[in-house]
Amino acid sequence: MRPEVIEFAEEMEGVLKENDFKGSWMDIPIQYLEFRLVEEVGEYFHFAAERAEVGIMDNKKAKKELIDIANFCLMVHSRL
Repeated sequence: MRPEVIEFAEEMEGVLKENDFKGSWMDIPIQYLEFRLVEEVGEYFHFAAERAEVGIMDNKKAKKELIDIANFCLMVHSRL
C-alpha cells in the first residue's frame, strides 16, 4: 500500500477512535451523516476561500477537515 494511503488511513482511524464514545455510526440516520459530510466540505472550502483572500491557510486545520470529510465518506459508504 502507498505510504500516503497508510498515513491518511491512520489519521482517519485516530479521529474515529477519539469519537468512539459517541457510539456507532450504524445507529445514526444516513441522512444526518450525509448532512455532516456536506457540512465538513463547507468548512474545508471556508478555509480554502480564506487562503485565496489572504494568501495563507492553516494547513493543520485544512488537513483535519479533510480527515473529517473522509471519515464521513467512509460512514456513508459503509451504509450504502
